[in-house]
This record gives sequence, structure tokens and C-alpha cells, in this order.
Amino acid sequence: MMVEVAPAGRLVVALDVADAGRAEELVRRLAPSGCAFKVGLEMLYALGAGWIDRLAGQGLRVFADAKLHDIPHTVFRAARALAARGAWMITVHTAGGADMVRAAVEGAAEGAAAAGCPRPLLVGVTVLTSLDEGALREAAGTALPLAAEVVRRAERARAWGLDGIVCAPVDLAAARRVLGPGMVLVTPGIRPSGAPAADQRRVATPGEAVAAGADYLVVGRPVTEAADPRAALEAIAAEVERAGAGGPAGAAGAAGNPAQDPTAGAAGMPAGIGPATDRAATKR
Repeated sequence: MMVEVAPAGRLVVALDVADAGRAEELVRRLAPSGCAFKVGLEMLYALGAGWIDRLAGQGLRVFADAKLHDIPHTVFRAARALAARGAWMITVHTAGGADMVRAAVEGAAEGAAAAGCPRPLLVGVTVLTSLDEGALREAAGTALPLAAEVVRRAERARAWGLDGIVCAPVDLAAARRVLGPGMVLVTPGIRPSGAPAADQRRVATPGEAVAAGADYLVVGRPVTEAADPRAALEAIAAEVERAGAGGPAGAAGAAGNPAQDPTAGAAGMPAGIGPATDRAATKR
């Protein structure tokens, strides 16, 4: 079932910071917009997975960008733990294969059920936006062109039970044609017009990504390193709105799932990020 999403609800702010005070400030300033927040590897390792609990406990959507990639048993347990903490969306590498991906789906379902939380969306990482065709060939040994490899992995993600995929903006249109409207498309590599690409090679503006079929846009440094992060986020949301993105977002969206409601956290501002709660013991 599709859900209507305000433009800012499509934006996921990457909290790629190692300073707790800075993270709290960004959340305080940006949460009223209704955006989601990405807790990625830097934050997980520097500040701990308890930040998923802390943000989810404020009614905010948390994208646990853990990029799970290990043996199936380990991935099952990791996905179970992330879901029990209240994650709204979790990433898993499609390169890990069918058994590993299916283990992530099963683990997330079990963890959410045990904690009384909605099951998070499971999205498969196809090809990192930092890789171009030569780098992918060298790293993975794939003989397919990069675009074809993204489509192949997207098809596998659907076959293995994932709710969507993560891909570069340039791959969105092809992925949407193959997957149709029934899967969520998440894209990083978003750079407002005039912003540097930095270490990502396959980037697009917010409007271009939405026009190509993106449901959710992950935005980091253009917002978090801006002199006024709230103004930067609002400018990107305005560009999303101009691209006509106030409509449905992904058929695997938020039906009957408060944690997946793109407006969650938008009414008022969190009083602060309080102590971590035990998601496995606290119903929400």
C-alpha cells in the first residue's frame, strides 16, 4: 500500500558524526521537518547502537545503515537486534547472496515481533555510489556493465524478499522499470545544484533523483555541514516538492506502521535525546 509523503518526509539526513553533542544538535534542529535520520557505520562504531533506541524512542524514523554482510547466522542475529531497537529501515548487501539476505529478513521479523515493534523495511545495497565501472570490475570481478549489474542485483533483491534497494541516482530509472512500483528505492549521492560530489562519483540533484523514481533521498554533508542545516534541508525539500514528490512513496511503505509514518516526529521538537531504552523490553 502506498502512502502520501510530504517532501521533507522523503529526506533521510545522514548523521555521519562521531560527536554526541553535534548529533543531538542536528536532531533537535532538523526533526521538526519530519525527515528521517540515518545512523551509519561511523556513528554506530563511534557512539554506539543505543542511538537507534534513543532516536526511535522520540518517535523518529531511524535508517540503520549497517550494510549487513556476513554469514547468514551472524546477519540473522544482527538484523534481529537492529529491529528490536526500533529501526525503521535496515540495509543489507545483496552481494551476500540469497541465504544471507533471507536470513536478514527473517531476523528482522523475529526481532520486531519480540520487541512489539513494526518490522523494519529491509533494503538491499546494490553497488556503492563511490564505485564506477572500473572500480566495480576490479573489486567484484563482475563482467557485466555497472548499470546491468545494478539491475541484476535489484532483481535478486526482489526475489529474495527485500522491500527495496539502495542504488545511485543514475541507476534509479532502470531499477524502477524493472521493479515497478512495488519496491522502495532509496538513493544516496544527493547533491544540490552547485555542491561538490566529494567522494561519490555517481550523484544527482534532489529533483533529478525524484524524477527518476526515488522514494527516499539520503542527504549528508550538504545539510549537516551547512552553516544553517535547517535552511539547507528546507531548500532540498522545496526542490523535491517542485519535482512533484508529494505523492505516494513506495508500495512497501507505511501501511499500519507508526514507525514507518513519514510524518512521525514532525509535530513539535524533541525535548532532547534521552537515555537509551531497551527496545526488546519496551513496547512501542
